[in-house]
Amino acid sequence: MKGFFKILPMRHRKECHYNENLPNVAMMSRFRKLLETLRWLTPLAGDRIAAARILIRRKRDPFRLLQVKYDGKPLFFRGIDSNAIVEVLHEGEYKFLDADLRSTYAPCVLDVGAHIGTFAAWALSVNPQAHILSVEADIHTFAVATKNAGSRSANWRVVNFAASGTNGKRLRFSTAGPSMSHRVSSEGDLEVETINLQTLMDTVSKRADIDILKIDIEGSEEDFLCATPELLASVKCLVIELHPGICDTERVRKAISSHFKTVTEVLGRRSDKPLLLCRK
Repeated sequence: MKGFFKILPMRHRKECHYNENLPNVAMMSRFRKLLETLRWLTPLAGDRIAAARILIRRKRDPFRLLQVKYDGKPLFFRGIDSNAIVEVLHEGEYKFLDADLRSTYAPCVLDVGAHIGTFAAWALSVNPQAHILSVEADIHTFAVATKNAGSRSANWRVVNFAASGTNGKRLRFSTAGPSMSHRVSSEGDLEVETINLQTLMDTVSKRADIDILKIDIEGSEEDFLCATPELLASVKCLVIELHPGICDTERVRKAISSHFKTVTEVLGRRSDKPLLLCRK
């Protein structure tokens, strides 16, 4: 290659030199990504050596169950779940709810679209007295969330359903792509039973109000909320991620706006999908 470079006309040498350094650029990019991963993983793993071991296991098998510690308790995840830990636990995606969780001795929290339970784990780190019902449609991710609930609080329960406008239907559910993007789809490889908002509210709370309702269900929010929007009258605070292109987000916004005094979009997130914070 060096000999070839010598016989090139001068006007082409700069371009060739740039191309020869592309592997170095890619290597530096991978190195920076590794350092970023170690930055969030090391505090959870305990030290850099333990974090490196986890990274090796994750690389070998991204579906392998791994374990770290969060808030002094075991936190289980698979390699494919790493983004949830980064966004929710490391970057503090829901930290704006801190005051809402502390304002009541034992807040009632409905976590719809729980994934592996990072939101609930974070909420319990803020207020250990919180009563939380988490809903996860993916049976494999539900199993991980159940382990995390079991290592934390008797006040945290996880159920395996797909949030919907109706109860008892059997829907196809797709596990294609990143685990945080798994969703209801006619081309899905799994089947899951549906549950509606009224049933969930009756299950999680013996009293009238839900203190926090968090929804992240990859496009099913329209079917779930718009079937019975009047139930939002009993929700003090709603946090919902919208999925443009998968559902009618304007219809969802309209249903929300009639029940909450303020509806604001949370900025500065890693995701470009709208996250709405709604308060009375």
